[in-house]
Amino acid sequence: MHGKCLLCSAILFLATSFAPANVWAVDPLSTPLLHDPTRGTVAYLDVSAFAGNTVVPVTDVMHTSQWAGVYAPTSGTNYALATGRLEAGVERGGYHIGYALRQEWFATANRPALDAYEQSQNGLVLPGNPERVKYSVRGWSGQGLRLGRTAQWRSSKEFWRVTGDVSINLLEGQHFRAENWAGSFTPIANGVVLANGGVSRNFGNMQRNLVGGPVPYAGPPEGWGYSIDFAIRIATPQGYHLDWTDADAVSAMRWRNISSETFTLQNYVACQQLSAACAIAKLSNVDLATGRVVARDFTTRLPSNQRWTIGVPIARTELDLVDSVAYGLHFPGLAFRDFIGSDWSAGASYDIRFRAVGLEVNYRWLYAAWESNVLNPSRARTLAISMGARVSY
Repeated sequence: MHGKCLLCSAILFLATSFAPANVWAVDPLSTPLLHDPTRGTVAYLDVSAFAGNTVVPVTDVMHTSQWAGVYAPTSGTNYALATGRLEAGVERGGYHIGYALRQEWFATANRPALDAYEQSQNGLVLPGNPERVKYSVRGWSGQGLRLGRTAQWRSSKEFWRVTGDVSINLLEGQHFRAENWAGSFTPIANGVVLANGGVSRNFGNMQRNLVGGPVPYAGPPEGWGYSIDFAIRIATPQGYHLDWTDADAVSAMRWRNISSETFTLQNYVACQQLSAACAIAKLSNVDLATGRVVARDFTTRLPSNQRWTIGVPIARTELDLVDSVAYGLHFPGLAFRDFIGSDWSAGASYDIRFRAVGLEVNYRWLYAAWESNVLNPSRARTLAISMGARVSY
């Protein structure tokens, strides 16, 4: 094992992916849209991508393993999130059916783990004190069929109306990854560290294992499963509304032939490159990695992603208070939009968690939204885009 492989995996989830987002604002969790049962036959397409982190610009991760941009992680736990969804389908009479392509990755790491990776990439690993390091990566991608039923109920005097949706996703898993590291790194020479602790890795594709041998092959990796989404909106004729969505509220994914590694490291010598210092370190230390590599079958649940929205009308404008919840974190935000005539609307949003500003525009059956924490995309730690269309027949 080398430190580069261990810590690089904590950043891979930032690769851009595609996904549906809220029509009005970029959604970091890419929760599905609530369909409208009162419309006729509608063909729809929704595409969006979100990548945000607390460490480096997104483009540094996408285009190079070396963090050449501003590197400024927080002193506590750092995190990164990337989600995506592409969905296309048809809705009619309260029923909808479509194809969905999804991807979701989440990682956390403490400051010493990120420092070790950043220094190793730039050849700056110098002798120092032991550092406790910890990181984890969770992610999956898949595709499948999404079908559901949307219904609407109104009060007798039109004081309010309720729209509810239940959808089921029949999924084929394409990639799976779960990785954890907890232990310590001790830099002992330029480009050489001692690693101690426990490592577990599960990959949904076949590759070389932690200590260099081939992964036992039991057949191609496979993943099949389902998830159920719930959504509800309570609205008044004046334009006030409360929305709630719980994506993947109930789920089960069965994975087969997944490469699984579990290792314990005891003064394991990790070298940036072969050198005299590396050779001396290997002779002077235990340099031991014990564990096993197997192909496993197991069942997992998909992370449940919830999104709450409170909408308040103000003249011809609307203010939305938004909060998305996943992985034990809240992603609160604000959105303000102006309805410009019957064809146009435009607005702005603010993502409090990632301190990012978004812009939105809707024209008849088209919509688009963009979000970033700075004007220069090459320096942005948060980048997101969503767009789509709804055509009635």
